[in-house]
Amino acid sequence: MTSPGERVHVTAEELTAAGTNVVEIAEQTQRDASGFSGTQDAITGLVRGFDLVAAGAECEASWQRAIDVTAAKLALDGDNLGVNAANYTATEAQNTANLRGTGSW
Repeated sequence: MTSPGERVHVTAEELTAAGTNVVEIAEQTQRDASGFSGTQDAITGLVRGFDLVAAGAECEASWQRAIDVTAAKLALDGDNLGVNAANYTATEAQNTANLRGTGSW
């Protein structure tokens, strides 16, 4: 049986690229959601007085908030991938330098 480390190999560059992609997806999600926002406001002006209009506006606002929160969390996760990759690279460089300095490398 192999250990998990023997089956999975990810480089810092791959983590950084994945993090960048995740952030871009989050930003595009927010832009796309903003493009649909306000539709209910336009309808409200045409059919004032209907309870359904108020419910629709609240539903739209609720979805907009949910999408914004989810996209923000996704962007943070993407940023964290990049930070973790940078930390790994720095730690690896420092460990390599330390081992070379002791003659163990």
